[in-house]
Amino acid sequence: RDAIRLGISMLPQFPELYAGLDVIENIFVGQELTVRSSFLKLLDRRAMAERAVVLLEQVGAVDIQLHQPAGNLSGGQQKAVALARLVARDAEVLIFDEPNASLALRQKAMTLNLISACRTANKATVLITHDLDEVESNCDRVVVMSRGEIVANEIVREMTRERLSEYIVSS
Repeated sequence: RDAIRLGISMLPQFPELYAGLDVIENIFVGQELTVRSSFLKLLDRRAMAERAVVLLEQVGAVDIQLHQPAGNLSGGQQKAVALARLVARDAEVLIFDEPNASLALRQKAMTLNLISACRTANKATVLITHDLDEVESNCDRVVVMSRGEIVANEIVREMTRERLSEYIVSS
């Protein structure tokens, strides 16, 4: 919660969804939209459903049924719901941990488009990946770590793929 409050949000390599909750509930978990009724705060399910549609469209996932349990979704659909949750948080710092691991090409493009949109919106993005193509096309700076130590910290456009590969292999 502290990270969210500070404007930091993360897309983990394996989405952490609640299998028994539906898509809408998973997108808004911890940040539910509410409406006041007398002295009570009630969930604004209609507003959350409308916003969920927009968020899923933003991440390129228009084929997901909002009221189905997350446990019934494919791996790619679960990643899309996790991406929608990331977008909903409107964080200033976004961490993507192996965002395209085991995704189909369409879903990979969806994820990379979101990363590009975040960078265009001047949001700080951290991309944790082993995919050198992703590094070259989506990063300004590369940091290679081995056993908790930084072994390289360079500007991507000033670094050759061969040198980057050497850093990775030798670590």
